[in-house]
Amino acid sequence: MAPSALFMLVSALGEVLVIGFFWRVRDEGSWLDIGTSISHFGIASLLGVFVSVLELGGGWVVAGVVFGEEVEGEVEAEGGVVSVGEGVVRVSDG
Repeated sequence: MAPSALFMLVSALGEVLVIGFFWRVRDEGSWLDIGTSISHFGIASLLGVFVSVLELGGGWVVAGVVFGEEVEGEVEAEGGVVSVGEGVVRVSDG
Protein backbone atom coordinates (compact mmCIF):
# COMPACT_ATOMS: atom_id res chain seq x y z
CA MET A 1 0.00 0.00 0.00
CA ALA A 2 1.36 3.41 -0.96
CA PRO A 3 2.08 5.88 1.86
CA SER A 4 -0.33 8.42 0.39
CA ALA A 5 -3.11 5.81 0.28
CA LEU A 6 -2.56 4.99 3.95
CA PHE A 7 -2.62 8.70 4.78
CA MET A 8 -5.90 9.15 2.90
CA LEU A 9 -7.43 6.16 4.70
CA VAL A 10 -6.48 7.53 8.12
CA SER A 11 -7.73 11.00 7.12
CA ALA A 12 -11.07 9.62 5.94
CA LEU A 13 -11.56 7.61 9.14
CA GLY A 14 -10.59 10.66 11.19
CA GLU A 15 -13.15 12.80 9.36
CA VAL A 16 -15.88 10.24 10.10
CA LEU A 17 -14.90 10.49 13.75
CA VAL A 18 -15.00 14.31 13.63
CA ILE A 19 -18.45 14.33 12.01
CA GLY A 20 -19.76 12.00 14.71
CA PHE A 21 -18.44 14.27 17.47
CA PHE A 22 -19.74 17.36 15.64
CA TRP A 23 -23.29 16.03 15.79
CA ARG A 24 -22.85 15.24 19.50
CA VAL A 25 -21.76 18.76 20.50
CA ARG A 26 -24.21 20.01 23.11
CA ASP A 27 -25.23 23.57 23.84
CA GLU A 28 -27.62 22.70 26.64
CA GLY A 29 -27.15 20.95 29.96
CA SER A 30 -24.43 21.20 32.55
CA TRP A 31 -21.14 22.95 31.91
CA LEU A 32 -19.43 19.56 32.18
CA ASP A 33 -21.56 18.08 29.37
CA ILE A 34 -21.03 21.12 27.15
CA GLY A 35 -17.27 21.24 27.80
CA THR A 36 -16.81 17.52 27.33
CA SER A 37 -18.63 17.47 24.00
CA ILE A 38 -16.67 20.47 22.69
CA SER A 39 -13.38 18.95 23.92
CA HIS A 40 -14.10 15.65 22.15
CA PHE A 41 -14.83 17.52 18.92
CA GLY A 42 -11.67 19.62 19.24
CA ILE A 43 -9.43 16.65 19.97
CA ALA A 44 -10.87 14.68 17.05
CA SER A 45 -10.34 17.69 14.78
CA LEU A 46 -6.69 17.99 15.85
CA LEU A 47 -6.15 14.32 15.01
CA GLY A 48 -6.04 15.23 11.30
CA VAL A 49 -3.45 17.93 11.93
CA PHE A 50 -1.36 15.53 14.03
CA VAL A 51 -1.41 12.81 11.34
CA SER A 52 -0.44 15.36 8.66
CA VAL A 53 2.48 16.66 10.72
CA LEU A 54 3.53 13.09 11.50
CA GLU A 55 3.57 12.17 7.81
CA LEU A 56 5.56 15.27 6.84
CA GLY A 57 8.03 14.71 9.68
CA GLY A 58 8.44 11.05 8.77
CA GLY A 59 9.05 11.97 5.14
CA TRP A 60 11.69 14.45 6.20
CA VAL A 61 13.42 11.91 8.48
CA VAL A 62 13.66 9.15 5.85
CA ALA A 63 14.46 11.45 2.91
CA GLY A 64 17.49 10.11 1.08
CA VAL A 65 17.17 6.57 2.40
CA VAL A 66 17.50 4.09 -0.48
CA PHE A 67 16.15 0.55 -0.19
CA GLY A 68 17.16 -2.45 -2.30
CA GLU A 69 20.15 -0.88 -4.03
CA GLU A 70 23.56 -2.56 -3.91
CA VAL A 71 26.53 -0.24 -3.41
CA GLU A 72 29.96 -1.23 -4.75
CA GLY A 73 33.30 0.53 -4.45
CA GLU A 74 35.43 2.38 -1.94
CA VAL A 75 34.81 5.58 -0.05
CA GLU A 76 37.40 7.69 1.76
CA ALA A 77 36.50 8.02 5.43
CA GLU A 78 38.08 9.90 8.29
CA GLY A 79 39.56 6.77 9.91
CA GLY A 80 40.74 5.11 6.67
CA VAL A 81 39.16 3.51 3.60
CA VAL A 82 35.72 2.00 3.82
CA SER A 83 35.15 -0.82 1.33
CA VAL A 84 31.51 -1.51 0.51
CA GLY A 85 30.48 -4.57 -1.45
CA GLU A 86 28.32 -7.66 -1.26
CA GLY A 87 26.46 -6.29 1.78
CA VAL A 88 29.66 -6.21 3.88
CA VAL A 89 31.45 -3.11 5.10
CA ARG A 90 35.20 -3.40 5.70
CA VAL A 91 37.32 -0.67 7.29
CA SER A 92 41.07 -0.62 6.74
CA ASP A 93 43.74 1.82 7.89
CA GLY A 94 45.16 2.98 4.77
